[in-house]
Amino acid sequence: MVLYNVIPASAQTNTYILNGSARKDNCNCYTLTNAANSQSGSVWNASKINLNDPFDFIFNVYLGCSDGNGADGMVFILQPVSANLGAAGEGMGFLGVNPSVGIALDTWQNSNLNDPSFDHISIQLNGNSNHASDLAGPVQASITSINIEDCKWHTLRISWDPSTHWIRAYFDNVLRVQTQIDLIAKVFLRDPLLYWGFGASTGAYHNQQKFCTVLSSSFNTSVANNATCIGNPIAFQNQSQSFAPVKEHNWDFGDGTGSSDKNPIHLYSAPGLYKITLAETGLDGCSDTARKVIEIGDYPVADFDIFDTCAGKPPRIIDRSSLKVGTISKWSWKLDGTLVSIAQNPILTAISPGSHTIELMVTSNHGCASVVVNRTFSIKPPPVIAARADNGCVDVPVLFTAEQQDNVTTITNWNWHLANGEKSTEQNPTSTYGSPGFYKVYATATGDNGCESNPAPIHLFINKAEANAGNDTVIIQNQPFQLQASGGVSYNWTPAIGLTSQSFPNPTVLLQDDATYTLSVRTIEGCEDEDVIHLKIFRGSGIRVPTAFTPNNDGLNETMKAFYIGIKKLDQFTIYNRWGQLIYTSNDMFAGWDGRWKGAEQPTGVYIWNLKATDYAGKIYNISGSFTLIR
Repeated sequence: MVLYNVIPASAQTNTYILNGSARKDNCNCYTLTNAANSQSGSVWNASKINLNDPFDFIFNVYLGCSDGNGADGMVFILQPVSANLGAAGEGMGFLGVNPSVGIALDTWQNSNLNDPSFDHISIQLNGNSNHASDLAGPVQASITSINIEDCKWHTLRISWDPSTHWIRAYFDNVLRVQTQIDLIAKVFLRDPLLYWGFGASTGAYHNQQKFCTVLSSSFNTSVANNATCIGNPIAFQNQSQSFAPVKEHNWDFGDGTGSSDKNPIHLYSAPGLYKITLAETGLDGCSDTARKVIEIGDYPVADFDIFDTCAGKPPRIIDRSSLKVGTISKWSWKLDGTLVSIAQNPILTAISPGSHTIELMVTSNHGCASVVVNRTFSIKPPPVIAARADNGCVDVPVLFTAEQQDNVTTITNWNWHLANGEKSTEQNPTSTYGSPGFYKVYATATGDNGCESNPAPIHLFINKAEANAGNDTVIIQNQPFQLQASGGVSYNWTPAIGLTSQSFPNPTVLLQDDATYTLSVRTIEGCEDEDVIHLKIFRGSGIRVPTAFTPNNDGLNETMKAFYIGIKKLDQFTIYNRWGQLIYTSNDMFAGWDGRWKGAEQPTGVYIWNLKATDYAGKIYNISGSFTLIR
């Protein structure tokens, strides 16, 4: 609990006694020394205090800006003679003031006075500034810094309790020195009436040194961030600091009303922004004013629009809530009684078809909550459809069919995406595909309620039949020969002459004369195709090899190759140059040499060939010869 020396207002003269270099700066601030050498100044309150009463004085002190070349410091002094000036220099305006008690803020190191190197605070008696006789200290004045000549104002608090005889000194609100002594009996010869004041001095170096009797008005409110809802009373908590009791408190609540209580309580009748003013006057006649703005918020009005929609699509929601003072900071949406979102305009998905209720409560930045409002809306069912089509064939129209599988809606529009660049609005369209492959087709439908169905997919396969009866060939008369067919799942050979089966893909044929067969194939999708094979009866074999060729790019006689009659298999056809180097080999009866070896054109000259082959009767040819390359 902070204790103050209570002095009747009539006993205060509101004046101070100034000595030496001291001067008054304003109502409650005084300069003790200027930034000049060899000065001494003191300021004394004109009214004596009674040490039989407690006091708790708070001051602001300024020790200047120069540290290494600064002044000596200042002292808070209790003494019985108002005109005391004290000595300059290391005396700090305190030396020689006897009897007295001093709380010294010493900013110069005087080794002869046992000063420490840091700026320090101590409690001293009878104008003796030698620390060897201190009642308390010296200790570092600031708990955070060794230097208090820092161009900053600091707080100095001095308290006295006559019941326990404790005198204490605080610097920047931290207790630094204290001592327990009966000042009245042991220092002031049982005279309790004393002047209080400050003395300061400079010597060979200097600083401007000042003090103010603190009256710093301040207050807090009982609501967070100085904002609340209409209807909540606000408690104003006085947080002012003063060197002595405040004489007057004048509150202006900003709504045309006020109070003189120290800690009033007020209830506002309307929302709005209110400028609060606390004007205070101290016992010395000085005053200060503190101001704050508080916000009294009204209760928001929740409102919104919601629109019916189709299943699978979120309903459109538009928040239309309003607030006159403050801002809406919270939204609470409940769907059929369950909290589903705290967004301003939520996106609600996976709502089942049917009628639903959604409710909204909004809260302001002051914590004011609205009345809950609700709306009903509908999720309309879309049509349910199915679609199908059989796999088809290239260039053959495919029929697509769709049907509705529910009885809730009536379909008004069909829409097909046929995956071949075509679309259709028919319920059962047809379409043709020019290439085989897989196609992703789907259909949708729109009901009379405006809702579109989910896509009904069809994975369509388009096939193409490619009949292959094999290459034309020569067969031996009255010897079985097996045909090899492909390209479908069902086969038909015509005519039936000589065939073991018309419907087998690989039937055996036995012929007396040449024949031509037509193969018809059909795929599982119904695709059809035909191919023809010519079978020639073997009546003797032979091989003819040219004696010259002219690879000169005139389009005539460009390759050296043999011509075969009745030859079933070529085992090897090889060509050598005049030096016996192998320059060409092949077992392909349709291939031939182009006159190059290792990419280079070979010269005109004679070349040797060897050939080995077998005819349809099993006869083996193993022959050789020569030819001329002419360029």
